Amino acid sequence: VMYPKVKVIMWDDMLRDTSISHLQAYGIGEMVEPMVWCYLPRLTGTFLTVSFEELLKKYVAVFKSAWIGTAFKGATGSSQYIVPINYHLQNHLAWLGQLEHIPSSLTVQGWALTGWSRYDHYATHCELLPAAIPCLALCLQTVMHGAFMEDCEFHRKVSEELGFSQTIQVQLVPKIKMIAREGRFPG
Repeated sequence: VMYPKVKVIMWDDMLRDTSISHLQAYGIGEMVEPMVWCYLPRLTGTFLTVSFEELLKKYVAVFKSAWIGTAFKGATGSSQYIVPINYHLQNHLAWLGQLEHIPSSLTVQGWALTGWSRYDHYATHCELLPAAIPCLALCLQTVMHGAFMEDCEFHRKVSEELGFSQTIQVQLVPKIKMIAREGRFPG
């Protein structure tokens, strides 16, 4: 092995339906660390194909550590052009709410705030980065502070830093309404 200290991070959706016995038999837990991702505003109940609790039981039996994957843009529709900030904030808050349920035997190595630009290589771009900068900043602050409330101190600070005269609107703006054209960031 050329780089014995390098661990490969693997998006976990390819592992979710694989049995514990198969994952253990092939030693996948020694080769990769899963990026456990879900971009929905709630993680309770169905976690795509299995419940969050079932997924944790499986991963604790196979892996020593894992990563969390959330999204600050691009996970709500292939033709989305307005970033639904509240949707993404709810996704991060849902993960924050689940952290206490992750057993200590599964170390959370880190958290990836992903920003998808298209659904596949043939699709048009969605939610371009410049328009998503306010959402990225609010999601980062939410993860760092462990909570979000509208008009909280960091909501005001992020809004001010990006050049908004009022706090950034987190509720989805109807498409027929004019969106504020202010801010000192490239978006």
